[in-house]
Amino acid sequence: MARNILAKLLLATSIAFSAACAQGNVVILPRGGLGPMHPVPPSKQAHGMGIMSPSGSNITISVSESKKEKEESDVTELLNFPEKSYKWHLQGLCVGDGAIYWSVTCAIVKTDLKGKILAEISVPWHHGDCCFAFGKLYVAVNHGKFNTDDKADSWIYAYDANLKFLGKLAVPEMTGGAGGIEFSNGKFYVIGGAPEGKKVGVCVYSEDFKFIKKIEMEPSDTYLGLQTISRNGDGFIVGCYRKKAAPYSIFVDSNFNIIGSCSANGAFGIAALPPALDGTPRFLLASPGRGKLPNTFTFSAKPMHLRDGNLVR
Repeated sequence: MARNILAKLLLATSIAFSAACAQGNVVILPRGGLGPMHPVPPSKQAHGMGIMSPSGSNITISVSESKKEKEESDVTELLNFPEKSYKWHLQGLCVGDGAIYWSVTCAIVKTDLKGKILAEISVPWHHGDCCFAFGKLYVAVNHGKFNTDDKADSWIYAYDANLKFLGKLAVPEMTGGAGGIEFSNGKFYVIGGAPEGKKVGVCVYSEDFKFIKKIEMEPSDTYLGLQTISRNGDGFIVGCYRKKAAPYSIFVDSNFNIIGSCSANGAFGIAALPPALDGTPRFLLASPGRGKLPNTFTFSAKPMHLRDGNLVR
């Protein structure tokens, strides 16, 4: 009897949780609320090493994870999606779990490394740039206005590798509107909008999304904040708009001091790939395109090498 009652309670809990996810009402809780947050991060997988979990136990890489990293290193071709168009343009992309995840403002698309669509979901406006860490997809989301001091409604949404919604977490510290996220060296970095001419805020969070600090970055030649972000060694590559010139990419150190720039347009998505055989850093650079129907967009991406301060084929 007790066993039957327990089974019914578990089933009712599962149904209620699934309904809440479908309505977008599940909020990400501190670690433990959504279960373990710490499989092997992709940044560690790429180097083929075990890491220590917060509990002190050693985590090693499985054969399947190594295989996925090998597959990701084989991304060598231009990826096009001319047969599919969307109402909104591409906001960012990331690579993980042997797949590519594309954030298209009101949709998330998962493809294989050749560009074949594996899964797709509709999401609330405005899903921005994304990152893949701990076996999950994290997306920076703003339901309010960008580039203001007090009208943003910033969140981080989490999905599993198959795009099942897991929960969301408010990040009110991102006052300009959350527009992008990356995981690097044990921390999440959230970027976004900024009023014209003002310093750009970059919010730093721990692995379980406890707020650490807000970095204020000089705007330089950037316009309306930062659009996309990818880890680059101990620093980052950030895609930006410019007011009187074409979008470009800037290189920053871990404190978001600008240390260089290049003409490659990273404003629509840039994602780290495993390095080339000679150790050269590689990235997947996204580009938008026009769909066949009026006011629709397609997207594509191509692998790039970082050589002498420039992103080149």
